[in-house]
Amino acid sequence: LAPGLAVPIAGADVDQRAPSPAAPDDVAYVIYTSGSTGQPKGVAVPHRGFVNMILAQIDGFGVRPGDSVVQFASCAFDASLSEIFMALLAGARLVVAPEAAVRDGAALLALLEAERITVATLPPSYLR
Repeated sequence: LAPGLAVPIAGADVDQRAPSPAAPDDVAYVIYTSGSTGQPKGVAVPHRGFVNMILAQIDGFGVRPGDSVVQFASCAFDASLSEIFMALLAGARLVVAPEAAVRDGAALLALLEAERITVATLPPSYLR
């Protein structure tokens, strides 16, 4: 298919209008957590909060173009969004850690050295 070509699905009521841009208070994603209660619940994260968090991390960690950020967290975990967008919005390079490196500290260290990683956000339990 050509880019931008909409293909209607038989019997579907397809809205041909372009989607509206997201507003700052629209939900960016929902994270499911048990928090401290032990009861699962969904927490809606608005675009405004997500962008502010990413910009604060870029500033706090000093991420700049020329840096290399490792994506350590699984894409199934919301922490990966922080790693991905922190790198991309700062103009840095994103290096996705392979599963083997995540499971083995020595392999991760070798990856960090080989890829000249300058920014890594790792859980304290992993660093231990």
